Amino acid sequence: MSSPLSILLELPTGRRGLALSVLSALCRAVGIVLIAEALVRAIIDHSAPGLWVVLGVLGALLRGGGLWLDRSLGTRLAAESKRGLRLSILSGLLRGRGRPRTNAAVTVTRGIDDLDDYFTTVVPALTAAAVVPIVLLVRIVFSDVLSAVIIAVCLPLVPMFMVLIGRYTAESTLETMAALERLSDHLAELAEGLPVLIGLGRSRDHARRLRELGERYHHANLATLRIAFLSSLALELIATISVALVAVVIGLRLVNGTMDLGDGLLVLLIAPECFIPLRELGAGYHASENGREARERARSLVLETQAAEPALDIAGRPGEQRVLYADGTLITWTGSIDTRPGVTTVSGRSGTGKTTVLGALVGSLPADAHTTADAVAAAYVPQAPRMFAETIGAELNLFGLDEDRARTALAAAGLPTDLRVQTAALSPGQQRRLALVRVQHRLGDGADVLVLDEPTAHLDADNADIVIKMIAEAAATHRVILASHDERVRALSDTEIRPEKTRISAVEGAEAMASTATATATATEAASATATADRGRTGNAEAPAVNSWDESSSADERTSSGDEPVIPPMDEGQPDAEKQQSRGESWTATLRRRWSILNSSLPLFTPTMLVAALTACASSLAAIALTAVSAWLIVEASYQPPIMLLMVAIVGVRFFGLSRSVLLYASRLKLHSAIFAALTRLRTRLWEHFERVGMSDRRLLTSDSALRAMVADADDVRDLVPRTLFPPFVSALVVIGVSITAALLDVSALGWFILLGAVNLVIVPTLVIQAESRLALGIREDRNRILSVLTRALHAKDDLRTNRVESRVLGLLAGLESDLEAKQKASARNFGLAQLWLQLSTFTTAVILAASSGAPTEIVAVLSLMALGLGEVFASALEAFRQLPGLGTALDCLPDPDGAVDSDAAASALSAPADELVGVDALEFEKITVGWDDNTVVSGLDLEAER
Repeated sequence: MSSPLSILLELPTGRRGLALSVLSALCRAVGIVLIAEALVRAIIDHSAPGLWVVLGVLGALLRGGGLWLDRSLGTRLAAESKRGLRLSILSGLLRGRGRPRTNAAVTVTRGIDDLDDYFTTVVPALTAAAVVPIVLLVRIVFSDVLSAVIIAVCLPLVPMFMVLIGRYTAESTLETMAALERLSDHLAELAEGLPVLIGLGRSRDHARRLRELGERYHHANLATLRIAFLSSLALELIATISVALVAVVIGLRLVNGTMDLGDGLLVLLIAPECFIPLRELGAGYHASENGREARERARSLVLETQAAEPALDIAGRPGEQRVLYADGTLITWTGSIDTRPGVTTVSGRSGTGKTTVLGALVGSLPADAHTTADAVAAAYVPQAPRMFAETIGAELNLFGLDEDRARTALAAAGLPTDLRVQTAALSPGQQRRLALVRVQHRLGDGADVLVLDEPTAHLDADNADIVIKMIAEAAATHRVILASHDERVRALSDTEIRPEKTRISAVEGAEAMASTATATATATEAASATATADRGRTGNAEAPAVNSWDESSSADERTSSGDEPVIPPMDEGQPDAEKQQSRGESWTATLRRRWSILNSSLPLFTPTMLVAALTACASSLAAIALTAVSAWLIVEASYQPPIMLLMVAIVGVRFFGLSRSVLLYASRLKLHSAIFAALTRLRTRLWEHFERVGMSDRRLLTSDSALRAMVADADDVRDLVPRTLFPPFVSALVVIGVSITAALLDVSALGWFILLGAVNLVIVPTLVIQAESRLALGIREDRNRILSVLTRALHAKDDLRTNRVESRVLGLLAGLESDLEAKQKASARNFGLAQLWLQLSTFTTAVILAASSGAPTEIVAVLSLMALGLGEVFASALEAFRQLPGLGTALDCLPDPDGAVDSDAAASALSAPADELVGVDALEFEKITVGWDDNTVVSGLDLEAER
């Protein structure tokens, strides 16, 4: 089993980050002690000695500064880790053989994004768990040895139960995670295949399948969450019961006169803080589990496609080349490749292995195929080329053509010269001509041959003539190797290759494959080591350079060029903020529209949601009541009353300790059950929306938009709703409950609680939302662009790899990662400043209440500790408000609840200028026949259509 810190220590700056995290934990521990010391003196003396107030403020600054450092450091380390992982994984996937799984892009983006919880929660909790309890126990020893012993005995129970529960549930957890991975694969396949299903009119048949997958996903997730929440329940129970035990023991000793009140209050304030790092560790460990699992899945994806091709013992006759597939299919041909200018034709009937020969020459064979042929430096145009960029200009820029050369080449190929035209709007024949244009730079960049697979398939005579002319021009300076059934193309050839297809017996195939097993295993291990080394280097290295290259420059000159990167533009459509402006919406109209979308997608006012909110509120109130009743018990016990008078408080301490944990467990289960049930409904609505859009927006259906909406957008809403809407609502209820209690105890304290609640639930959140709105929009757009880049890169993997432009894609990804990191760092700084304010405001309020209240000491203690206990409530609300702008931008990506087709999408397809609709002015059909299977419906039909 690897160390919990292994992911951190793999980073080049991991050890430095660990040292800073330890320093942060030490600052937090010292801050806790100073806050407790100052507050105890204020409660007992009913005054606020100036020195201790200063030390208390210093303690609040140290504690808040430690939290700030944890968030900022975790954000930086997470960005470094994700950048290195994604670059090394995408590099491995693009340069390895074989096709990655359908959900690879989701795993490498959405999955790895979950590593944020590891660096911002688990790492700080690990260091805090190692530092904070020790520092606090040392201080407790000087006040009360017995309490220190009780805490020292109870503390190891937390990790012990974590291990026991983890081992007990390990097998079921793995089974559930495997089921979730299969369901995620199915969901990604449905989303990726949506354009085809709509085109075939079969999308409604699969809507029921989507609902079934959603229900299975719901139940599988709940099974996993029950295990995770059960572990958290055990941790909460141990921590709260331990604190309750300490409070009861202190109270009994105060009754007997064997302990000082000041020491008792100090221990009561410090004891819960000993367990908080362990509770955070348990919660954070489960929260980051998805990220750690996704990291391992992503690395396994690389190993599946990255193993180097071993030497095979399948050689035939001298001069004969072979390709052997795992099923025993053998493709053979004779003849060497002549690199002098001219045309070589790969001939034969369909299915005889022509594409296999071309794949062997360019190195694009499947992972289970082995060949004796050596790959050549080639420019490659497959039969069905796949485009990476969204626009023609971006695609040609990626392949090294500047705008002037691009327009000239496009005009010669009979393609639109407007570089803004969407590649998805091109017909298959036009895409094949664009693929011929884009490899022109590769031909002047060291490629020995041009390899074409069926270059004139499905083209009319005029466009076929254009392609044939382009082939002839290329053959004047380079060797062209092509497979074609077109006699006009074959007439250009001066040499011919005729492959033969046979099947070898299972025994022969097994022997051939067995001879390579050891080499394959060694290659896989080497690939794993290389990926790990690359990840370590990439984490600290600068992004791969993407340079603007002149056709005449040499490869060495381009490699060492210091020019600024030229990143191919990615047209992501109109940003959300611009969409709102284009609608002419006021902020109130925006809120109403978002609320309507939210309520129709994930309805909040359901019985399950209400139960979840009320139980969460009750859990927070129980936590505050536990501290308040414990304080009353200790102060009252210092008067040495009859023990029976304290029994009610002792029972109350136990009751609130148990209630807090059980209510929190119930709230989490109810909330997540409601959210996952609503998620199924949301994805069904999205599917229905795409059905209504139909083929009116081809770019929407043929790009990664369906996958992004069905997975990324839906998951964003799923994650953000419980994190943003429930904590403020629960916090408001808790503040109301605490304020009512304060008014009953001491009416003069009511104003301070109202002021504290108004500042931390209204004013500070307003400032946070304003600061985060623009950052949240930018972070979401950057994440969507990263998902888009990865999806498109894996979709066009063979085109990018065989034409040696994958490094430019990696440069684009590195630039996007840097932009995202800068925004996340700014967000972390804002959040850290707000956390610092929370520490100062709650401590200051507690001291003011202790110094100004004329109530008895036991009431003063209750009021002060209630104010201090609100800090955790405000912190959860603050985190929710910080993410609220992100929920707004996520909702903007969802369709309106009335189900109308997006006017922007329709306009883009139906009202676009002619030059953006591939330059076609008229359609003409002569004597066409239309039918289904062997049944003719219409024959001899002539049709003309003009703009």
